Amino acid sequence: MKNIVLSLAGAAALLATPALGADLRMATKAPAVAYVSPWDLAVGGAIMNDYVFRGITQSNHKPSVAAYFEPRFNLSSTLQLYAGIAGESISLPNTAAAEIDFYAGIRPTLGPVAFDLGV
Repeated sequence: MKNIVLSLAGAAALLATPALGADLRMATKAPAVAYVSPWDLAVGGAIMNDYVFRGITQSNHKPSVAAYFEPRFNLSSTLQLYAGIAGESISLPNTAAAEIDFYAGIRPTLGPVAFDLGV
C-alpha cells in the first residue's frame, strides 16, 4: 500500500508541475522570401538640338527627338540578355522622317569588368 501511495504522490507531483514545453519559444513562420523577377525594362527619351551621327547631321541642323524601349532578361546576377528598339526623328534629302533601330545583345560581368556584346 505504501508503494501505491508513493506512486500516486509522485504522479500527482509530476502532473502539478508546469509543462516543460512552455519554456520553448513559440514557433513562428519563416518570413516570406520576396520574389525577384528576372525581367527588367528600360525606357527613355531625349531631345537634341542637332542629331549628329559620325560627324554628319541627321536632322539638317534642326532639333530632333529620340526614344527607346529595351526589355532585359537576367539569366543570373552576372549575365543579362537584352533586345530593344530605338527611334529618332531625322531630316534627310530623301524625305525620311524617322530612323528606327533594332538591336540585341548580351551583357556578361566578370568580376569588376562588365562587357556589352551587341548587334
